[in-house]
Amino acid sequence: CQAEIVSYWKFNETASGVYNDFTGNNHGDCSDTCPVPVTGKINGAQIFDGVSSGVDIMTSSSFNWLTTDSFSIEFWVYKDPSTVDGNEVIIGRNLDPNYS
Repeated sequence: CQAEIVSYWKFNETASGVYNDFTGNNHGDCSDTCPVPVTGKINGAQIFDGVSSGVDIMTSSSFNWLTTDSFSIEFWVYKDPSTVDGNEVIIGRNLDPNYS
């Protein structure tokens, strides 16, 4: 089994709207409200409002994992613990009805 990085988003853009995939072609764009670009610890960062801001990645066959497939998702996130309010989704996937 050989590991392969399918996509890598740095989220260090200095403007809102387009989020580059640095290892593939799965670039993202704003879903409802764009995250706000800010200065990060190293280079840029994005602030998600926890309500409506998000990034959508278009449907890609590189994300068509089977129930028997093994994969990892890694990310760094800072969440102010004083603002936790119920269920907060960090990563989600909608099943493509055209994929079986």
